[in-house]
Amino acid sequence: MPRGKLDSDRTPSAHSRSTRKGVWCFERGFEGQERRPPVRLVVFDWDETLTLSTFLPADHGLRHRIGWCEWAEYITLHNFETPFVQTEKSRMEKLEALFADLAAGDANSSGPRTLAILTRNNQGVIACLNLLMMAGLDEHFSAIWCMANLTGIPMGVYRRRGGSWSTFSPPFHKVFNHKADVLHA
Repeated sequence: MPRGKLDSDRTPSAHSRSTRKGVWCFERGFEGQERRPPVRLVVFDWDETLTLSTFLPADHGLRHRIGWCEWAEYITLHNFETPFVQTEKSRMEKLEALFADLAAGDANSSGPRTLAILTRNNQGVIACLNLLMMAGLDEHFSAIWCMANLTGIPMGVYRRRGGSWSTFSPPFHKVFNHKADVLHA
């Protein structure tokens, strides 16, 4: 049956009368959703999603050594904060609160969620992890996968039970080279 004017899409509008400050995160209801498991995994992109831009120094240790931490305040500022928007809380504080809330879940989510990152960042997975560590945001994440095939640089890191990070090789070769295929596999 064709849609009439009253049956239009209910996607939130960008019109100023129907917007609120901040980020919206919602699940769409669908028939049979009560028979489906709740969301347990939230995956973020990296460049211009978690970071506003990714500016990193040309340092071998940044890309190869977990825990590299030179110029942390400067690097964090230029990757996560903006001089153009002034609010009560910094963007870093807002990200911290967002990640804590998402990981904790709510009354409807039936428990905690796992947060991860899937990126194509050309600096590699260890550089992304080091930037998260410098910003103090790594504690919320369990894994980072990097689809950029960089010689000599691992493509995955995960958090061990004790909190330390280890590298691994995700089986990207088994799926089509697209993020949706990686997430579906």
